[in-house]
Formats: sequence, structure tokens, C-alpha cells
Amino acid sequence: MATTVIPAPLFLPLKSVRLGRFINNISYPHESYYEPPTIDVPEAIVAQFSLSTLNQESHKTQFGSALTALLSTGFSKRLRSEIHLAPSSGSSYSLDNSDAWFDKAVSLPATRKWIERAALRGDKIYIIVGIQTLTDTRIVQKSTQGKQAGGQVSLPVSLSLTAATAIMPFAGLVDPASDQLCLLAPGEQVCSLQYRKVKTRWLSSRLMEPLQLSKTRRWSCMEGDKRNMYEDDSDEDDEDTIEVDLGNVEDLKRNWDAEDFKEGTIYLQSNADQRV
Repeated sequence: MATTVIPAPLFLPLKSVRLGRFINNISYPHESYYEPPTIDVPEAIVAQFSLSTLNQESHKTQFGSALTALLSTGFSKRLRSEIHLAPSSGSSYSLDNSDAWFDKAVSLPATRKWIERAALRGDKIYIIVGIQTLTDTRIVQKSTQGKQAGGQVSLPVSLSLTAATAIMPFAGLVDPASDQLCLLAPGEQVCSLQYRKVKTRWLSSRLMEPLQLSKTRRWSCMEGDKRNMYEDDSDEDDEDTIEVDLGNVEDLKRNWDAEDFKEGTIYLQSNADQRV
């Protein structure tokens, strides 16, 4: 099952991320990534998601509502003021058959080498299997100057504007004459991504049958004795094979804000400056 995470920049241009991309940090999907160079990503499954609050049948929170609520929390913390997001629409792009795409990608020598080097460094590896966007989103400062917002005195509009434009330089002020901050993030902005984790483990070819080594998700180490640069393990000479698999993203409890919705949970890192 894919895990939904809001990136640390909160909003990203749609062209800055891509389905099928391998990354090391789920909060910064536009950094330290790898994209298989010689194969095309399958056409995305595109759908619109509702921005209403509740599912009328189950009375549980809809994805769109949970997403905007958690995004509003993120903006409120950074701007030290109560912020409400009002997008005009939401869209979802999903990687069709992510397991088949993964098998095709890891059959390439370049992909195998990138994964192996990341595993040697001890880096975590994820693959982007879903992208969610909001279009023409208004970022509204709900509280007025001097009133309490989440236990803090909200910033004056001028200071909030300075802080907001630092976070979103692409956003524009809707009504400069208003005493309430209201910015517009024009067009389609990436607001969350869905990931699956690439799990790795080292094996010894001496303990495997020849047919086992021929599997797509298992191969002889391409970096050879470079493993000595990263590890001091008495058994490292025996472990000359790497195996990969797709699994769930785990351990997003501490230092993460979360918002539940009908099908799962959306996560946002509490401290945007902390790298994971």
C-alpha cells in the first residue's frame, strides 16, 4: 500500500516531480533522485478528487479534505498564523501497475548501480507511485492582526506576506488593500506524493542455486570490492548479491503530523528543516 506524504516545500511545480522516480528523501522528492534513462513511464491514471469534508455514505473524512486540513496546518506553523487553503480543484496521478514498472526499471544496469550505491551508503530508497495536485489555491489568513491563532498572536499582514512569499515566491497577493492576507497559487501545484519503499538486503551467491540468482529483483553486486569503503563486516566478502523488493513506508510516527481519511493517513514532517 502506498503512503501519502506532503513534501517539505508544501507546494512544488508539477514538472519538478515524476511518477516512477527513485528518491532518497520523501520530504524532498525533487532532490537526490534517479530516473531510469531508457524506458518510458507508463501513462498515468488520472482522476479528480473531491474537496468536500465528509463521505456522505460512510461519514468519514474525504482525502481532499484531509489533505487541505494538513496543508493548512503546515502553512499555519510556518507563518505563525491561522491559515486556510481553498483550492478550486484537486487531481491525482497514479502509476499504473507499479510492480511491473519496478521490475522493468531494475532490469537496467544503471538502475541497479544507483540502488546498490544508495544501499551501500545506508540511504533509504523510495519510488514515487502517485502525485496529487491542487489548482488555483487561495491561501487565506483567517485570523486578523492581534488576535490569537493556535495559541500565538498572529503576525501583521505585512509580515505574514513577507513570510508567505518566502515560502511561495510564485504566489501573488489577491487584494493588496485588504487587512487580511490572501494569496493565490496559480495553476497546478504538487501538494502530496505517494510512495512505496524499495527494500534491499545482501545475500551470498554461494548459498543460492544458479536459478535463484537469475531473478529480476536479485543480481550480483556491480560495485564489487567498493563495499569495503562503506562497511566493516566480517561476512561482507560472502555477501556478493543484492536483492530488492517493494514494500510499505514505515516509521512515520515520530516527528510527523498526520491526518486520517477514509482510506488511510496523510503525513507531513513536523520540522521542515529535518532530513529523513
